[in-house]
Formats: sequence, C-alpha cells, structure tokens
Amino acid sequence: MSQPAALPAARRIVAAALIALGLFASAAVAHGPEHHDPPAPHPDLQVGPNCPDDPAELLAKMVTGQRDRGWVGIEMDMSKKPKKVVISHVVPDSPAERAGLRVGDRLAAINQIRFVEENHAALEAQHKKMMPGKTVTYTVERAGGQYDLPVALVPLPVSIRAQWVGMQMLKCYDGDFRDRLEAYDKSRKKAPRPPAPPSPSSPAPSARDNAPDR
Repeated sequence: MSQPAALPAARRIVAAALIALGLFASAAVAHGPEHHDPPAPHPDLQVGPNCPDDPAELLAKMVTGQRDRGWVGIEMDMSKKPKKVVISHVVPDSPAERAGLRVGDRLAAINQIRFVEENHAALEAQHKKMMPGKTVTYTVERAGGQYDLPVALVPLPVSIRAQWVGMQMLKCYDGDFRDRLEAYDKSRKKAPRPPAPPSPSSPAPSARDNAPDR
C-alpha cells in the first residue's frame, strides 16, 4: 500500500521533539518539582488542531499510552452508510490474521458489546482493558453469517509504534504534511478496493448465525 512521500521536514520535526523532551527532562532533574513554563513552539512548527504547542508533551503522552496497549492488527473503515465498522486491512502475521479476521468483515461487537452509538462509553472502557496477554472476542458479520473470533492480544510491535508516533508528530506539526495526507485519504476512499483473496478455511459459525441485529 503506497504512502505519502516523506517530507524533508520529517527528520527536523522528530529531532526537535526529541531535543525538546531531553531539555524538559533535564530541567526537571536540575530544578526539582518547581513549575517551569513550557518552551515556546519552534518557528518552523505549524501546530495542528487539538495538538499541544510543545512536541515533547505529545511525544511523552504517546510513549506512555502505547506502553501497555494490546495490538490486534487491523485497519477499519467507518465511512460506510448506514454506519458500519468494516475491516479495510489486516496486517500479515498479526493476531487478527491468526484469529481469522478478513478484509470486508463487518465488526458487529467486541466481547458482546455491539458497535452502536449508544455503547460508546462501554466500548471506550473495553478499549482501555485491551492489554497484551488478554484475549478479546470479535463478533463479525460475513456473507450472511455471524462469527465469534477470539483474538489473543500482543504488545505493539516496535515498527508499528514508530510509525504511529511519526505520523502523529507530522500531522500535528507539519501543515503541508496534513494537507497532503488529507488529499491522500480522500483519494483512497474514492478508489475501488480490490476483493479480498479467498481464505482456505472459514471459522465455524457461532450459535448466533443469521440472528437479527439488536
């Protein structure tokens, strides 16, 4: 899958964030718990909406938040009408692939919590519990059937963590990258998606096969 071309500013932005984080940590060690104003934004940074002015703040938050996060290995398309959550990509050799999840599957529920608007708070709470070593059960709808697929969560791979951090830093602090990424996402949504390759076997249907949505 092609990605937007790397920008010349990428290394400078990430380097600035790492330098800022190092300075912030050094100040905390040198001066103890006293309050210090955060450094002013670098003049080359174009801070995006809902992003902190200090890149070190975002970087520290992402590193902490990803440390105990369980990984599934899917990308989801939520643009379908009526609103559906559909798997758009399954990472090879991921927990999702090993569990039998496929591109085109509609995610109906996780641990029996259905993907509907009124369950937003419950789904958020469930997401926070998804830690490495735990197993979650996705209920998917496929070709008129409904299947319960247990997924054994693993720690986020280093390469995935690096990709997520780099993308978020660029989205937050490089306006040109944000514009190009938005155009890229729009072009992907318009392009027809190739059909998923046939699977050698299908999971056994659950007892709720062809049950009406609740």
